[in-house]
Formats: sequence, C-alpha cells, structure tokens
Amino acid sequence: MASMGRKEEQPPREIGAVLRRRQLFSVGTVAAAFTGLSAMAAQSAAAAPGDKNPPVSYVPLAEKGAASGVATLDVESKIPPAQLPDLSRTYATVDSQGRQPVRKGELFLNVKDYGAAGDGVTDDTIAFQLVANIGGIAYLPAGIYIIASVSVTKNLSVVCQPGVTLKRAIGSDGAGTSYWAAGAAMFEVDAAGVTLQFSEFTYDGNSAKQTTTEPSGFFLKTSPPAVISGAPTTVRVNKGRFINGTSGYILLRGDDYRRRYETLTYLNDCHFSDTIYGKGKGDPSTPNALGYAPTYVMVMDYVKMRTKNFQAEFLKPTGTGQYAACAIKGTFYGQSHSMSGESSVFMHGTTEIRGLGRSGKRFDDDNEFKTNNGIGCIDMYGNAESLYIENVVAVDCKNVVIRAKGSLKNYTVLNAALTNCHRGLQVSPSSTGACETVVKVGNVNACGGAMPQLEFVGSSATDRLRSVTINSAHLLGTFTNPEGLGLQGVVHFRNITSLSVEGVTVIGAPSIGISVINVTTTNVSGRVDGVAGTGVGIYYDGGDFHNLNNFVINNTVGAGLYFATNPKKVTARDGCITNSTNYGIYLNTTTTEALVSGVDVDNVTGSSCGFYIGGGTSSFLNNKATNVRAPLSTANGARVRTVGNSWNGIQTTGRTAPTAGAWSVGDIVYNLAPLAGGTVGWICTTSGTPGVWKTFGAIAV
Repeated sequence: MASMGRKEEQPPREIGAVLRRRQLFSVGTVAAAFTGLSAMAAQSAAAAPGDKNPPVSYVPLAEKGAASGVATLDVESKIPPAQLPDLSRTYATVDSQGRQPVRKGELFLNVKDYGAAGDGVTDDTIAFQLVANIGGIAYLPAGIYIIASVSVTKNLSVVCQPGVTLKRAIGSDGAGTSYWAAGAAMFEVDAAGVTLQFSEFTYDGNSAKQTTTEPSGFFLKTSPPAVISGAPTTVRVNKGRFINGTSGYILLRGDDYRRRYETLTYLNDCHFSDTIYGKGKGDPSTPNALGYAPTYVMVMDYVKMRTKNFQAEFLKPTGTGQYAACAIKGTFYGQSHSMSGESSVFMHGTTEIRGLGRSGKRFDDDNEFKTNNGIGCIDMYGNAESLYIENVVAVDCKNVVIRAKGSLKNYTVLNAALTNCHRGLQVSPSSTGACETVVKVGNVNACGGAMPQLEFVGSSATDRLRSVTINSAHLLGTFTNPEGLGLQGVVHFRNITSLSVEGVTVIGAPSIGISVINVTTTNVSGRVDGVAGTGVGIYYDGGDFHNLNNFVINNTVGAGLYFATNPKKVTARDGCITNSTNYGIYLNTTTTEALVSGVDVDNVTGSSCGFYIGGGTSSFLNNKATNVRAPLSTANGARVRTVGNSWNGIQTTGRTAPTAGAWSVGDIVYNLAPLAGGTVGWICTTSGTPGVWKTFGAIAV
C-alpha cells in the first residue's frame, strides 16, 4: 500500500544473505549466500515457509560466477550443509526468555533490509508491505516502526526483538469512516487461508494524531476474502501490548454465510488498555447520532478464538456522555443470524478486566445506571456458539462482567472474582432466535457492586434457557439497586427449564436475596443474610416443581421464604429462618402440593406467623416455630397434615388414656381399637404425670 507521509524515499536494500529457508537442503532447494542473486533464485527464496510444494529453481552453471568465499557450490548450485553460515544470532538475538526466535536454516526477512528505519519518525509502511508480499518470517530489530496499513495475502510470522513498537501513522484513520473500509487496520488479511502471527511487541494506535470522526483504527483486521477457498484464516498474537487506540484493536470477521470457512485466533498473554471513549446514543457528533462502543477485540461470524491470560482495562474516568470500552464482543455481521454468527470464545488461564463495560446512559446524561441498555465487558451478543472462561478477575466494571444473549448455546464460567462491578454474570433474553443456552457456573465470589450479580433470564415463559447450574457462590454486599429493579434479587433466575443451585450465599441484599420466576424445575440450597427494603430472603413465582433444601435465611424485612403463585409441587427441607417479618414461610398458593419438613422458624415480627398456607394439600412434618404469635396459619379450605411439629405436642397410639409418664397439654393418643359409639382418642388438657386426659371425636353408632 502507498506510504503515507514518508520522510524520505529509500530504495529497498538488496536481499542478500538475510534470506534463509527452513530445512533448506531437505527439500532440495537452493540457498543463495552470495551477492547478486539471479531472478530465479530470488523467486525461489521468496517462497513462504511451510509451503508443501515450494518452487525449485537452480542457478545455471553459466550464471554461477566466481566463488565468493562464503561457500563452495556443487554442480547443482547447492551449498553443502556444513558450509552454511549461521546468521541467526546476527539477525535475531535471544528474546526476553532466553529463546532464539529464528533458528539456523529458517527463512527470515529483516525489515531493515527492505528500507524500514524503526526510528519513530520515518514512515515504514512500504518496507512492511514489501515483506508482507514475500511472506515467511519477518524479523524486527528493536525500534519504533511507523505504519499506516499493510495488506497481508501470504503467510507471515512477525518476530520482534524486545523493544519493538508498531505505531499507527499520523492520519491513518482519516481514509476510512467505518470498521470495514480498506486501510482501517494496520495489518489487514486480504486472502483466503492466510496465517498471520506476531510476538512480543507494543501496538500504539497514536490516537492523539488521528482525525477520524468515527472509530475505525485497528491493529489487525480479518474480512471474508473475495474468493472463498474453504481454508481457515489463522491469527496468532503472543505477548502483545495495545495502547492509545482509536476504536478497538483486533477485528475478527469470518464467513458471514453458512460457515464456508472459519477464522481461528489465538491471543496469548496479551494486554489491552485505554482506547477512546464511547459515546452515547443520540450524540449528534456521531454518524446518524447512533453513538458507538469501542471494543478491544471484536469477534463475528464463525470465529473461534482462544486466549490465555487475557488482560484488559479502561482506567480513564467517564464523564457526561462518555462510557468505557468493552473487552470482547461476539456478534454477527451477516444480514440473517440464521446464516451467520456462531462464534466461540475460549479463555484459559486468568482473565483480568478492570473499569470496562458500556453503561446505559445517553450522550447528555451522566447517570451510568439509568437503564441496563449497555454492553458487557465480555459480551457474546448475537447467535454465538460457546463462551468458556476458566478464571476471571474483574474490578470496578461499568456493566455486566460476562454477558451473553439467550441464543448462545454454551455459557461456562468456572471461577469468577468480582469486586464493585455493576452486575456480574448474565445471560439475557435472545434477540436472534430461540433461547438455547446451557449455563454452567463453578465458583463465584463477589464483593459490592450493583444487583443482580448473577442473572440468567430466558426470553419468555415459553422460550426458556435450557438449564442453569451453579456450584457455589459467595456474594458479599452491601449491594446497590441503582436501576430500581423490582422483584429481582442479587441472584435472579427467570424463564428457565431446569435450575440447580448449590451453596449460594447472599449477604446484604437491597430488596431480595434470591428470586426464581417462571422456572420449570428447581433444586436450590443456600444462605441469605440481611435483606433491606421490603424484600424477602428467597422469592418464588410460578414454575412447576421446586425443591429447596439445606437453607438458612436471616434478618429479612419481609418474609424469609415466599411463594407468590401456584407451582405444582413445593418441597422445603432442613432449613432455618430467623428474624423475619410477618412470616417465616409464606405459601400463597391454592392448588399446590407442599411438603415442609425439618424447618426451624424463630422470632417473626409483625403478623408473627411461623408458617402460612393459602390452600391446596400440604404436609408439615417435624418443624419448629418459636417466638411467634401463631406457629401455623391456614386459609379456609386448605387441607393440612401436621405431624411431629413443635406446636403439635406428642401424637401416639394406644387403647386407653395414659396412666403413667410426663405429658403436656395438646399431646394426643389415638385409639387403636375404635368402636361404634366409642371415641377417636384422648387429648391431654392439663400437663402432669400423667396429667389430665379427655376423650375427643365421638364415633357414631
């Protein structure tokens, strides 16, 4: 591509002995270690490393000339391997970890032999384009290289000596007004089946010297080639540091029609930091007043990306109409989500993010949390395939840390540590087809921030997420509710087919600890401690089958456990509820079959009822209610069986009233031999040994 603002024209230097081919002699090709390469020899040397069938060209005997003293040529113009000089340490010194990036016998191109200055002033675009046209291994000595845009159509591996900076040329973004314009990125992959690699460098987007009105500057961009071959595009970036961007840094676009090829991407130990501010919707300074959201890595249409130890941050303060960048966004470019999208992101090692996420404020408003119409720090937005994160650490994020739409097929987060983040992990209703998500969450620790910290929601009561499984979560508040959300907990589930939650702890909820709405089947255990406002500990509404076990609920302003409407069956086992208001357990149901067993309720204020059942058929077995006005209250028509509860006294069987032993008021002995005209049993009316007993329940003759 043409040079932009080149300080002075420099003709490319002679290739000379810096061209080296991998396994030079094993493939029977020529090595040119003498001055004055013939055209055929130069063409042979230009073949990219790894070519399965590299061109074979021999220098005719008539053109060999005199020996240079470097090597003795045989009759086929080959250099015996023993005479091949080792220039690897001359042109590629050992890297920061003691490795030698270019080895003896490999082809590498020193960009300075093609006119690159690396002085931070000279435009080196032409030199890099010449190297890209040849392909192979490009070696960059330490320096600052000024580059506008380079088109890559052959395999290219860029190996950098420590201290290399690739800096965007002044005004490079002015040539294009969108992501998709040619020249929007420093390196653009423009052919099918290309492999492009970089290692150990800094990319400087030179944002202070760009003039574009819409973010368009990237380090690297891939787009569908004009001719689709079916071969994948491959991008590898190792130890890249990205600063001063004018939008994102890496734009990965695969095939936008029916997965004819994939874009495979590997980002290892890369660090992304402050780019330009995003602008809110309605901002007249942006094209069509749509605003924009800078994203460090954009993934769309059949891209499969793997990262290791990914780091991203946005440390600049945000003012009115400004918001932070996003780390990764997966979406689709094609006109129909059914024919495009389906990208996957796999994040290994530790992923660290800070200060990221697009909030929902407008261009003229500084209320970060007026709505949740934003974009997550890592966000699989449209019709994606898989999101897998091994370990994420997030601090001070402006919006959801890990977000996906319900059209995503697999959402897995094994470990998450979240500090002061506006929402944590989320799957939200699909905007591109039916919900398909299977959610698996391992261990989550959150401290402070805005609710909900865990939120998994399908599109509707009939279009649900397939399943949600959470192994462990410890969420320590105090949490805030800046959006004024109603009937939502710090942990919120809605429109899900199957839910399994083990060992979730919520401390310091502003309204509800855990909310479960329109979930078909649930199995939940956990602890809620401290609910402010008028909220309850655990709130259920709708669904079919709910099993709550091994739970603890303390210090709620509302009821401890609240069922709002009629599931088919409810089971609450082995729980403890203390210091609630009005009710310990409130079953506002009329047709539900309920079993409450082994639950202790203590110190209920207000209406002061331990247990309430609104109807249906219920059994209360071996429960305890203390410091309450009424242990159990039922609505008219409710069918209730109570056995072994603290308010039942002893219930046993016998043929007569007891004549020995200590008994209390309310103890009952049922008659083992009932007869016509007899009684159902005997009840203790005065405590004692054996106390006073009266018959009850006359049997008709």
